[in-house]
Amino acid sequence: MSSFNCGPDLCDSGPCVNEGTCIDVPGGFTCQCPAGYDGPTCDSVARCLLTNDQSDVLIVVSVEQAVYLPGDLIEYGCPDGYHLSGSATRYCRSDFSWSGHEPECVMEDRASTAHCVLTLNSSDVLTIVAGQQAVYRPGDSVEYGCPDGYHLRGSATRICQADSKWSGQPAECLMTSLRSDGRAVPVVPIVSGIGVVIFFAVVLAIAITVFIRKRTASYGDELVNTPDVAYRTSKDLFMGGTYAEAKEATNEPIYQDSIL
Repeated sequence: MSSFNCGPDLCDSGPCVNEGTCIDVPGGFTCQCPAGYDGPTCDSVARCLLTNDQSDVLIVVSVEQAVYLPGDLIEYGCPDGYHLSGSATRYCRSDFSWSGHEPECVMEDRASTAHCVLTLNSSDVLTIVAGQQAVYRPGDSVEYGCPDGYHLRGSATRICQADSKWSGQPAECLMTSLRSDGRAVPVVPIVSGIGVVIFFAVVLAIAITVFIRKRTASYGDELVNTPDVAYRTSKDLFMGGTYAEAKEATNEPIYQDSIL
């Protein structure tokens, strides 16, 4: 609040500017100035003035204000392809000057600056749901997603690291199928289940084949009976003798193995 003595009733002439309030006082008037203004008639700017970067690409990333008073702060940033030189955050001081150093955006040589290369999966269905940008610097992140009918395998969120490599595992979209209850099931487990069934079917077929062969091999050693005559194999009757001796030793007809 400032005082100026210049006679009575001077408030009628509206001496206070910039929406200052005139108050009559004995022998003069006083102007009550709004925030950001000062002086006998509120004609002096009492605020921190903003200066723009000469490159015209400097960005105010904090909430912009019409007037910056002591204690207020402002934050700056630069677009892709530029780096910030100077103070990213500055405070309005009590003498209406800014703290720190004047910021500016300087174009950078991308070939010599660390960055992560983004590559999408060849399935062409993997999508970036957050963090898409032209250049990824260390600390930047990207978030992936898959459309309906697919499920995500790998890391949904990956961060560009200081060594220009992505954190986590590569992301890809795999097709899913629906069960009878409507729930989505990955295709890979279904294929594995079919493989198990085929494996057991092959094992069962081999076991049956071995069993049949054993039965066939042992059949020639068994005694075969008919209603009229008993037939024995030559193996049972010869026992080291000749065919004639065996025939003479028994009245039973003898048939060689070839007949059986």
